[in-house]
Amino acid sequence: MSRELFLRDIIALEPDIVVSGDRSFQIRAVCADSRKVQPGDLFFAISGDKFDGAQFIEDAIRLGAVAIVVDVANTSLASSKVTLLRSKNIRKLYALAVASQLGRPSDLLRAIGVTGTNGKSSTAWILAQALAHLEDRSALLGTLGCRLFDRLQGEVKNLDWGQTTGDALLLHQFLAEAGEFGAKSFVCEVTSHALVQHRSDGIHWAAAAFTNLTRDHLDYHGTFEEYGAAKRRLFTELLAESPAPNRLGVINIDDPFGAELAAVVRGIAGIQLITCSQVNSKQADISLVRRTLDDRRSELVVSVFGREVVITSGLVGSYQTENSLVAIGVLAGLGCEAERLAEVFPRIPPVPGRLERIPGKHFSIFVDYAHTPDALEKAQASLRPLTKGRLLTVFGCGGDRDRGKRPKMAAAVEAGSDIAIVTSDNPRSEDPNEIIAEVVTGFQGGRSGFAWVAEADRRRAIEIAISQAKAGDVILVAGKGHEPYQEIRGVKYPFSDTEICNQIINATVA
Repeated sequence: MSRELFLRDIIALEPDIVVSGDRSFQIRAVCADSRKVQPGDLFFAISGDKFDGAQFIEDAIRLGAVAIVVDVANTSLASSKVTLLRSKNIRKLYALAVASQLGRPSDLLRAIGVTGTNGKSSTAWILAQALAHLEDRSALLGTLGCRLFDRLQGEVKNLDWGQTTGDALLLHQFLAEAGEFGAKSFVCEVTSHALVQHRSDGIHWAAAAFTNLTRDHLDYHGTFEEYGAAKRRLFTELLAESPAPNRLGVINIDDPFGAELAAVVRGIAGIQLITCSQVNSKQADISLVRRTLDDRRSELVVSVFGREVVITSGLVGSYQTENSLVAIGVLAGLGCEAERLAEVFPRIPPVPGRLERIPGKHFSIFVDYAHTPDALEKAQASLRPLTKGRLLTVFGCGGDRDRGKRPKMAAAVEAGSDIAIVTSDNPRSEDPNEIIAEVVTGFQGGRSGFAWVAEADRRRAIEIAISQAKAGDVILVAGKGHEPYQEIRGVKYPFSDTEICNQIINATVA
């Protein structure tokens, strides 16, 4: 709920902010979109990927903005029309201002952030579903949308706003809605973009979890080191500086970056560190003892602080073991007893688009969101033990994203599958055929029996895979998972891998 806000309240959020003009008046709201400015607003002229907010200052003033915030580096503005604030970190100040305007909604919730390259969506899903059973209601924000869960009613709301972590204003608005809904916990995927852009600032994080770090988003971060530094910030800055009591850091130490991160977090006062591992049972607080998997369920025997518990769930695939262990670490750190964990996990529904099984006539299809080399490796490794015949993988690479990973994805598929069908993912502004041409350079031709074909039409590519499948084969349709669209030249066309697979199978059976 919005509260009464004065300009001095915003000024107080940033030490050494430079102010020119009156600072004593009340403001209606903070705003970062000049098109939405209303009389009495404080306008943040933030520079984005496509536009510089400073270009729209006059528009904001014309619409009634009474004060403007600009980056301190912008020395070209000296408007005497309104009060001018020069910020050293305008994105962070915006997030803090939004939180202040909405009454700091994270104060009323236990905010849990999940970061990493792969597994964020699954881990966050597991946590939110489990917490709905344990606490009656919970909230989830991430790639799978903005969802509210009720123990008795199930999913009450599902809103896809197009970003994993979301703009700071939308993020805090959903936090407020989750609190009004009665959720005690709020689980959020925290991306590297959100961390660098300070969209996840202003939240009093109670817990942070880390899954793994592999190559992704280097088109944005530039280097793997900078990408890792962005992920680290959730722990070393946001969680470390949070005023929330009993802060919790849960880290997968099987990942090399995770092991380094754990060593850093161990030295931060006020954070309880919980480590998770599939292979280092003596070093980790949460560790895998043994597991049994098939194409419909998983049974894990897990050591939780030295006590073994059997965890059964409908999560398919060995890579979900890592995600489950991290989720168990968070839940155990929050006080959930081993017996309750065993009760709750069987009630958690499969994660949408994460090795989501579609039964064929004599073969199985799995739809998965894997869109990095590491994620493809893990998805294939999860399916290989379930494959009696051949493993066929349909995959592509998104346009306007890290081009360096394209041949690496082809190499990963050649190493893990028997047949590859290279197709479009979300080509965005790029030519699908040019993307495919870069992908296929990664095929080395050194593995006996491996074959590949290229088909830019994604539906036709899936049809090719299904038409070639024989008894005992498994098909992996990778890259888009739960997404209900395909983005081409700025337009999102309806396209669901799950629906397309079902349509083709039903037409074939008929």
